[in-house]
Amino acid sequence: MGQSGDRNSGITGVVINYFNPSDDKALYYQTLLSASSYRENGNCIVCISDGSGFDNKRLSREASLLNVVYIFSLSKLSFSEGYNQGINYFKDIPEVEYLILSANDIIASKDCIQQLLICFRKYPRVGCAMPYLTNSDYFIQNSKYKFKTRVVPIMTLNCNLFLKSDLLMTGMVPTYLSGYFNDIVMASRFFAIGKEIYLVKNVVLYHLVSRTIAVSSSAKYDVDKKIFMERHPDLTYPGEFLIRAKKFSSRKLELVFSFFAGLTNAKWYYCIMAGIYKFVFDFEAFLYGIAVRLVPLSVVERFKGESK
Repeated sequence: MGQSGDRNSGITGVVINYFNPSDDKALYYQTLLSASSYRENGNCIVCISDGSGFDNKRLSREASLLNVVYIFSLSKLSFSEGYNQGINYFKDIPEVEYLILSANDIIASKDCIQQLLICFRKYPRVGCAMPYLTNSDYFIQNSKYKFKTRVVPIMTLNCNLFLKSDLLMTGMVPTYLSGYFNDIVMASRFFAIGKEIYLVKNVVLYHLVSRTIAVSSSAKYDVDKKIFMERHPDLTYPGEFLIRAKKFSSRKLELVFSFFAGLTNAKWYYCIMAGIYKFVFDFEAFLYGIAVRLVPLSVVERFKGESK
């Protein structure tokens, strides 16, 4: 691994995963925009972890102007290896207590890091704190549900805040998976050490969904799916549907829906179950929207509280 840029002191390290072997200009500037948005938070070190397979001198210079660290590998890295390269950069910097793993199509809000850190200070069992996103594969991570802090059964690797010590203890991002199902494995590891995953209310980040994968990606779905199914039958039982189902459910409903999910893996059945999940959370958001209009917000918040 090579490196250029200055080390800064701070408590939060941000790893922005970058893979762009063709040096696509749109992806290049998108990544700099993402890095710049995190720098606006202050009290953090932002690191672009380049797994493209070469030292991009131009990106290095631009990153330096933004006071952003640039590291690279002379061999191409997978999605997971790109994250781990960044984690290893921060590993021996004692000032860094927390790490954010971020895709390069995330645009951070100015106070998002501080808001996510509040979750860590408030809940002793939090292992991962995530923002809501303008677009997300995880149904209830979409910003329309941002009114509530939720404990959830799964994570997506779009923007995740961890204690550095927890991330190192759980083995970082599993490298036997190129880019799919890593989130499910990591979530199970955090549950195994007694930690929980939180979506944090009123923290919303802009997600340029599919912009990165449309240009360049080292992730291979079919290969990862086969490996995941073979190595983690406990996480796939009673079938692939349960993986999908968990992406729709909050943990309060997980056991109920998991039971029904085991009845069949038929596509029509999945569509029905997915529709039920969507209805449940849309109805909750609808009721909250009415409450906000009819009842003073202070009263709504007092009775709504923080969910666990």
